[in-house]
Amino acid sequence: MELKKEKIEPASLLSRFVAFAIDFGLVIILSIFSSMIVYSILQSSKTQLADTLALENQNISSSHLGKLEKKKYVSYTSDSYFEKTENGYQIIDALSYFYTIYLAGDEAKASTGDIVSINAHEEMVVDGVTTTPSEYYTVDWFNVNVLGLPKGEQVAKVDYFAYQKNGEEIDYSKVGTVNEKYITEVDGVLTVTASDEMINYTYDVYKVAAKLFYAQDFMVEYQNYIDNLNALVTFICRISFAFIFFEILPLSLVRGKTLGKLLMRMSLVRPNNDPISRWQVIPRGLLVLAIPVVLYLIKNLIVQIAIIGVLLVISIVLYFVNKNSRMVLHDLISQTVVIEDPERQKA
Repeated sequence: MELKKEKIEPASLLSRFVAFAIDFGLVIILSIFSSMIVYSILQSSKTQLADTLALENQNISSSHLGKLEKKKYVSYTSDSYFEKTENGYQIIDALSYFYTIYLAGDEAKASTGDIVSINAHEEMVVDGVTTTPSEYYTVDWFNVNVLGLPKGEQVAKVDYFAYQKNGEEIDYSKVGTVNEKYITEVDGVLTVTASDEMINYTYDVYKVAAKLFYAQDFMVEYQNYIDNLNALVTFICRISFAFIFFEILPLSLVRGKTLGKLLMRMSLVRPNNDPISRWQVIPRGLLVLAIPVVLYLIKNLIVQIAIIGVLLVISIVLYFVNKNSRMVLHDLISQTVVIEDPERQKA
């Protein structure tokens, strides 16, 4: 579209990008901050969220398993995997507690205040045999399948661990311990000298246990509830601030300015350089408001990035195609042109 001869030149792509980055960046920052506050308020109130988090945390504490972040399950550092405890070693204590006490539902062995899995007595089928966790996750199963110890005439999977002994006899009723070949004594203190392979093996068996814990039906249900609520709170905060920045402010400030355009000294005009009407501001903002809606409805991060990337590419292409007006997608929809303020152009 041709502008009047007395037109003011359309704003540069860089200026427009900086202005949008300011607006959208503030929307993201404020929405994150506000959603954290709202989520904390919900968490501290007597709602299902508080009960959900309490139950989840109680289960994590009881099972002795947890994860620092997504896909990072082990909560110990490699240096503390094999710290000595009253019963044996930290990592073995955590794993054996999870399988033989928590999953097996051994309330008699659970310490005061702890709980055990609610699935302990539910039937499950393993290798075609119907059993229950309480019957399946025994000390014998743990020693063979987690610590890799030999059963009968079998050969050990690894030599990192060994059966405990009662005198010269192997005590199959007890959880295994670290193999003596990996233990050194310095000034009366026993320490485990673990190789990288030993640490990796230990991490892998811990990760399997943690995945099993988080895959339990009630944990999946609770985690989904928390994730969905958190996503909804984030969406509401994001759409609210986007509405303020891209609808309320442009309708309140002169010439459709957003905060970013105000700082970059840019305005909106019609293609013929006449002042815009308020109704032209609304469709511009609606297109921007569609972004958080897409982010909320489409959970796949790659798809989110792809959609935003396509919109960005379309806008850039339109900017260079429309050489006179530099109108991009939301400009064409609202029939507006972004220009530099007269005082900025004179400067």
